[in-house]
Amino acid sequence: MKVKKLLSAILAMAMLLGMMSFPAFAQEAGEAIFSGGTGVQNDPYIIASAEDLNTLANMVNGGTDYAKIYFKISDGVDSIDLGNTPDIDEGNTGDPFGRAAENGEWTPIGTKDNPFKGYFDGNDKIIYNLNVNTDKYAGLFGYCSNGGIKNVRLHDVSIMAQQYAGAIAGCAYTSDITDSSVTGI
Repeated sequence: MKVKKLLSAILAMAMLLGMMSFPAFAQEAGEAIFSGGTGVQNDPYIIASAEDLNTLANMVNGGTDYAKIYFKISDGVDSIDLGNTPDIDEGNTGDPFGRAAENGEWTPIGTKDNPFKGYFDGNDKIIYNLNVNTDKYAGLFGYCSNGGIKNVRLHDVSIMAQQYAGAIAGCAYTSDITDSSVTGI
């Protein structure tokens, strides 16, 4: 009789624990998506490749806004080439939401419905060969809201859009863009 009660109590505890959310585990899962970091200000998620940037775009465009989450391009890279990435060029990103860049064209990070709400530090690294061709919200970031972008250096940029176009961001609604530059347009 006591064994049955003990087993029932253990089972009930296991069920309760299974329904709870553990932020530490969620951060560890996010860590595997990018090249390191935990997303906090003093340990931002690390972007080390065009694939990492493309993953960020796919996640944000799919509904993960990363509100108040921090990203930084890695100290270990000199530059990121968006025009010479097999996954992007072939339109095969393995994106769980079914979107991919096609023909070497960049899919901007964030849409009006799913804006980027985090903080992005380009770390003064050069991102080059940015090629965007879309109706609106065209740029490295398509739409950001209540966030920040800093230290981004873009080189060799081609942006085509009918509305809301900018190399760094098509629309930065209540967001700051600081210490950033564009050359080779």
